[in-house]
Amino acid sequence: MTDAPAKQKKPDPCSFVIFGVTGDLAHRLVIPALYNLAAGKLLPDGFALVGVARAEWSDDEFRDRMRAALAEFATDGVEAKTVDALLRHCRYVRGDFDDLATYDKLKRQLAELGRSAGTPDFSRRRNHSSTERCLKSGVSASTSAALAYLAGKAPDQNARYSE
Repeated sequence: MTDAPAKQKKPDPCSFVIFGVTGDLAHRLVIPALYNLAAGKLLPDGFALVGVARAEWSDDEFRDRMRAALAEFATDGVEAKTVDALLRHCRYVRGDFDDLATYDKLKRQLAELGRSAGTPDFSRRRNHSSTERCLKSGVSASTSAALAYLAGKAPDQNARYSE
Protein backbone atom coordinates (compact mmCIF):
# COMPACT_ATOMS: atom_id res chain seq x y z
CA MET A 1 0.00 0.00 0.00
CA THR A 2 1.38 3.39 -0.93
CA ASP A 3 0.53 6.59 0.82
CA ALA A 4 -0.70 9.52 -1.21
CA PRO A 5 2.12 11.99 -1.86
CA ALA A 6 2.28 14.81 0.66
CA LYS A 7 1.06 18.11 -0.67
CA GLN A 8 4.07 20.30 -1.37
CA LYS A 9 4.18 23.76 0.12
CA LYS A 10 4.63 26.41 -2.54
CA PRO A 11 7.92 28.23 -2.23
CA ASP A 12 8.11 31.80 -1.01
CA PRO A 13 7.98 34.58 -3.62
CA CYS A 14 11.25 34.84 -5.52
CA SER A 15 12.84 36.13 -8.68
CA PHE A 16 14.98 34.21 -11.14
CA VAL A 17 17.61 36.16 -13.05
CA ILE A 18 19.05 34.70 -16.25
CA PHE A 19 22.31 36.32 -17.34
CA GLY A 20 22.72 35.72 -21.07
CA VAL A 21 19.03 35.12 -21.67
CA THR A 22 19.38 35.63 -25.44
CA GLY A 23 21.48 32.47 -25.68
CA ASP A 24 20.55 29.03 -26.94
CA LEU A 25 20.80 27.35 -23.53
CA ALA A 26 18.20 29.67 -22.03
CA HIS A 27 15.80 29.06 -24.92
CA ARG A 28 16.27 25.29 -25.17
CA LEU A 29 16.53 24.34 -21.50
CA VAL A 30 16.04 27.01 -18.87
CA ILE A 31 12.80 28.57 -20.12
CA PRO A 32 11.13 25.18 -20.83
CA ALA A 33 12.22 23.97 -17.37
CA LEU A 34 10.62 27.03 -15.77
CA TYR A 35 7.48 26.39 -17.81
CA ASN A 36 7.38 22.79 -16.53
CA LEU A 37 7.59 24.08 -12.96
CA ALA A 38 4.76 26.53 -13.69
CA ALA A 39 2.65 23.81 -15.31
CA GLY A 40 3.20 21.62 -12.24
CA LYS A 41 2.15 24.54 -10.02
CA LEU A 42 5.57 24.44 -8.35
CA LEU A 43 6.43 28.12 -8.80
CA PRO A 44 5.39 30.58 -6.13
CA ASP A 45 2.57 33.02 -6.79
CA GLY A 46 5.12 35.84 -6.46
CA PHE A 47 7.53 34.45 -9.08
CA ALA A 48 9.30 36.84 -11.43
CA LEU A 49 11.77 36.23 -14.23
CA VAL A 50 14.34 38.81 -15.31
CA GLY A 51 16.49 38.26 -18.37
CA VAL A 52 19.76 40.14 -18.72
CA ALA A 53 21.70 40.41 -21.98
CA ARG A 54 23.20 42.88 -24.46
CA ALA A 55 20.49 42.65 -27.13
CA GLU A 56 18.27 45.69 -27.70
CA TRP A 57 15.00 44.07 -26.61
CA SER A 58 11.97 45.54 -24.90
CA ASP A 59 10.04 43.66 -22.20
CA ASP A 60 7.40 42.77 -24.80
CA GLU A 61 9.98 41.47 -27.27
CA PHE A 62 11.57 39.42 -24.49
CA ARG A 63 8.22 37.86 -23.63
CA ASP A 64 7.50 37.18 -27.33
CA ARG A 65 10.84 35.44 -27.74
CA MET A 66 10.31 33.36 -24.60
CA ARG A 67 6.86 32.39 -25.90
CA ALA A 68 8.44 31.33 -29.22
CA ALA A 69 11.13 29.35 -27.38
CA LEU A 70 8.44 27.48 -25.45
CA ALA A 71 6.51 26.73 -28.64
CA GLU A 72 9.67 25.31 -30.20
CA PHE A 73 11.42 23.57 -27.30
CA ALA A 74 8.86 22.58 -24.65
CA THR A 75 8.79 18.80 -24.43
CA ASP A 76 5.04 18.24 -24.07
CA GLY A 77 3.58 21.30 -25.75
CA VAL A 78 2.31 24.30 -23.86
CA GLU A 79 -0.97 25.64 -22.54
CA ALA A 80 -1.55 29.31 -23.37
CA LYS A 81 -2.95 30.02 -19.88
CA THR A 82 0.19 28.66 -18.19
CA VAL A 83 2.49 30.51 -20.61
CA ASP A 84 0.62 33.77 -19.98
CA ALA A 85 0.87 33.30 -16.21
CA LEU A 86 4.62 32.59 -16.44
CA LEU A 87 5.36 35.52 -18.74
CA ARG A 88 3.17 38.04 -16.90
CA HIS A 89 6.02 38.91 -14.51
CA CYS A 90 8.90 38.69 -16.99
CA ARG A 91 11.15 41.66 -17.53
CA TYR A 92 14.25 42.34 -19.57
CA VAL A 93 17.34 44.33 -18.62
CA ARG A 94 19.73 45.36 -21.37
CA GLY A 95 23.36 45.76 -20.40
CA ASP A 96 26.93 44.50 -20.35
CA PHE A 97 27.86 42.13 -17.55
CA ASP A 98 30.99 44.05 -16.65
CA ASP A 99 29.17 47.41 -16.37
CA LEU A 100 27.92 48.35 -12.90
CA ALA A 101 25.08 50.34 -14.49
CA THR A 102 23.61 47.00 -15.64
CA TYR A 103 23.32 45.91 -12.02
CA ASP A 104 21.77 49.28 -11.09
CA LYS A 105 19.07 48.66 -13.71
CA LEU A 106 18.66 45.07 -12.50
CA LYS A 107 18.33 46.21 -8.89
CA ARG A 108 15.62 48.73 -9.85
CA GLN A 109 13.77 46.12 -11.91
CA LEU A 110 13.85 43.60 -9.05
CA ALA A 111 12.57 46.23 -6.62
CA GLU A 112 9.73 47.15 -8.98
CA LEU A 113 8.77 43.50 -9.46
CA GLY A 114 8.85 43.01 -5.70
CA ARG A 115 6.45 45.89 -5.17
CA SER A 116 4.07 44.70 -7.90
CA ALA A 117 4.07 41.16 -6.48
CA GLY A 118 3.19 42.52 -3.04
CA THR A 119 6.50 41.48 -1.52
CA PRO A 120 8.38 44.62 -0.47
CA ASP A 121 11.52 42.67 0.36
CA PHE A 122 12.11 40.72 -2.81
CA SER A 123 15.35 39.29 -1.46
CA ARG A 124 15.03 35.66 -2.54
CA ARG A 125 16.78 35.62 -5.90
CA ARG A 126 18.09 32.82 -8.08
CA ASN A 127 20.57 33.57 -10.84
CA HIS A 128 21.58 31.54 -13.86
CA SER A 129 24.34 32.30 -16.36
CA SER A 130 23.22 30.59 -19.52
CA THR A 131 25.91 31.24 -22.09
CA GLU A 132 29.58 30.48 -22.44
CA ARG A 133 30.20 34.19 -23.09
CA CYS A 134 28.80 34.95 -19.64
CA LEU A 135 31.29 32.59 -18.08
CA LYS A 136 34.17 34.01 -20.10
CA SER A 137 33.15 37.60 -19.37
CA GLY A 138 33.38 37.01 -15.66
CA VAL A 139 29.71 36.77 -14.76
CA SER A 140 30.30 33.52 -12.92
CA ALA A 141 33.38 34.84 -11.18
CA SER A 142 31.70 38.08 -10.15
CA THR A 143 28.26 36.77 -9.18
CA SER A 144 29.09 37.08 -5.48
CA ALA A 145 30.06 40.72 -5.94
CA ALA A 146 26.95 41.44 -8.03
CA LEU A 147 24.66 39.80 -5.47
CA ALA A 148 26.32 41.76 -2.68
CA TYR A 149 25.73 44.93 -4.68
CA LEU A 150 22.08 44.02 -5.33
CA ALA A 151 21.63 43.40 -1.60
CA GLY A 152 22.86 46.91 -0.92
CA LYS A 153 26.28 45.89 0.33
CA ALA A 154 29.39 47.39 -1.21
CA PRO A 155 31.51 44.61 -2.71
CA ASP A 156 35.21 44.66 -1.89
CA GLN A 157 36.76 46.24 -4.98
CA ASN A 158 40.11 44.54 -4.29
CA ALA A 159 38.77 41.05 -3.72
CA ARG A 160 38.49 38.38 -6.37
CA TYR A 161 35.18 36.53 -6.16
CA SER A 162 34.62 33.03 -7.35
CA GLU A 163 31.96 30.36 -7.01
